[in-house]
Amino acid sequence: MQMQRGFRGKLDAHFDISKEITVAISVTGNGEFDSVCFGVDADEKLADDRYMVFYNQTSSPNNEIVLSGSGSNTSYAVLLSQLPAFISKLVFTVSIDGKATMYQVQNLAVTLSQGENSLKLCMTGSDFLNERAVIAVEIYKKDVWRVGAVASGFNGGLSTLLKHFGGEEDSEPPKPPKPVERPKPVEPPKPVEPSPQKPAEPPKPIAPPPSPPPESPKPDAPQNPSLRRGQKIRLTKTDDSPVIIENGWRAKGKYYDIKALVRYRSGELIYIGATHD
Repeated sequence: MQMQRGFRGKLDAHFDISKEITVAISVTGNGEFDSVCFGVDADEKLADDRYMVFYNQTSSPNNEIVLSGSGSNTSYAVLLSQLPAFISKLVFTVSIDGKATMYQVQNLAVTLSQGENSLKLCMTGSDFLNERAVIAVEIYKKDVWRVGAVASGFNGGLSTLLKHFGGEEDSEPPKPPKPVERPKPVEPPKPVEPSPQKPAEPPKPIAPPPSPPPESPKPDAPQNPSLRRGQKIRLTKTDDSPVIIENGWRAKGKYYDIKALVRYRSGELIYIGATHD
């Protein structure tokens, strides 16, 4: 639907107020243009500067109003149902930078849309004289949300608009940050030259300990045989001289406890008997 200057109507006749509405602004002409959405209270003042949405602040605190684009082509996504109670009007404006005026505008269009439904306001430079800003469209609450096609020129630029709605411009330019002093590079310590030293003498070879003398073989421990009466045991010596020992011997009517056959060095053999009385 095409809106003419001075048009006013209920917004819910065209859109679902509970859903997002898009407000698109496009400008053609010589100059640099900026658009702003002022969220003002019942006295048409900025009760909260955070509801001035523009190129330096592209959204309101809870994203009820979100700006996309810049310069001659911008778009605002608006959720009226989410706005705080003190916001009673949204004012959409366009300003031109420098000494140029809105008379130099070729075409200025503001379009409200939601799905296939739309409301559009078109203006040209012939609608203005030497104004440097335009109050294009207002969405305001009067028992219900309504829309008004204002299309009115405004003397002064963006700074004057800001003062008109009760805002204050920060005229002091931001101070440049202090340069960070870089720490001076620390020279690495010079390497210490080692003092000349006498070459170390090689260690003297250590003589191996003397080997112990070979152990002589130990003689086998003598066995102590246990003898029973009538038992014979042959013991063989290294010179192969036989010795026969017999336990119990009777000779010439006398009883001996032990009898032994002994070889003398001369080779003579003789029996020897022993008894224990």
